[in-house]
Parts: sequence; structure tokens; C-alpha cells
Amino acid sequence: MELDQMPPDFQLHTRLASCLVEINNDRKLKLSLDEWENNFKKALYRVEVKRERSLNVKNEVYQLIGFYSVFQGVVLGAVAQASTLTCNTAWGPALLSGLASIATVGSVHNKFKDYINTKQELKNEEVDANIVRGRIGLLKLMGGNFNFAALDERTVVNRDRPQASGSRDSQFHKLGFWKDELLPISQSLLGLSANS
Repeated sequence: MELDQMPPDFQLHTRLASCLVEINNDRKLKLSLDEWENNFKKALYRVEVKRERSLNVKNEVYQLIGFYSVFQGVVLGAVAQASTLTCNTAWGPALLSGLASIATVGSVHNKFKDYINTKQELKNEEVDANIVRGRIGLLKLMGGNFNFAALDERTVVNRDRPQASGSRDSQFHKLGFWKDELLPISQSLLGLSANS
């Protein structure tokens, strides 16, 4: 049975295997692949660290609000049980309540800003990881035909592509490189049509 008559998955795996052999025989491609795989591992680690930090900051916000609620409950409970609460003695609990409110609002504001910055850093790390993953995939698909100059242009174009923020589609837009770039390349390498 010839390669043309094999199922598309088999053709793709055969092409990938031959490209990996070409990469292993070319020192420049092998070093590039090793470097990008190392960078990808580091990028994944940074993504996990940012994700963990984001969750920690979120938990800190909830803890601050919880502590504030408990403190206000204690102050209001003490005021409610005080038998000699007059205008002269009411300023103490009111001052404590006001200071706690100001401190909590300020702390929650700072934590929220930190959370937003961490989420933005996380998105940037995910984009960088996807770019490196795209380079690795493209190198593995192209093998000895890999063109570094075309890769740099494609990376700049993809990085400068406007993204819709705040929508669920923006997560898939970042991964659009796989669908828009690698699928047509793999199909053209294997001579497959989009309908097969």
C-alpha cells in the first residue's frame, strides 16, 4: 500500500517522523528545537506560577472581606449589648468601624489591582507559551524545509493581531495560530484537501 492510499492520520504521522529525522540530522534545527522545547517548559512553569498567584490573591481578597465582616460583627455586637451607650461613648465604636472600613476598602482595592495585573501577566505568558508551541509544531511539520525568516514574520503578525478582550472567544483567538497556520501547512505538505 502506498503512502497516498494510507489514511490521513497515518500520512501525517509518517510525515512527522520523517521531519523529526531531518531535524535530528541538521544541527541548527536540532538546537532550535531543543531550545524552544526548553523555553516552552519554562513558559508552562511561569503560567502555572502566575495562575497560582492569581488564585492566592483572589483568596486574600475573600479573607480580607471575611475579617472585616467578623470585626464589624464584634463591634456592632458590643455596641448592641452596651447598656450605657450615649453620644459621649458612641464615638469609640464608630471610629473603630470607620477605620476598619477605610483600611479594608484600601486593602481590597490594592489586592484587586494586583489581581488584575496578575491576570494580565498570565494572559501574556499564555500567549508567549502558545507562540513557542507554534514554533515547535511548525518546525516538526516542516523539518528540513523550515524557514526561520518566515517564522519571525508570522510571529510578529500573530502577536500584533488585535484581540477581543473579555470574551470567551479571545481564549480561542490566541490558539487560532494552530488552526490558521499549522492545519493548512500540514494539509499542503501531505497533499490533503480540506474535505478529506
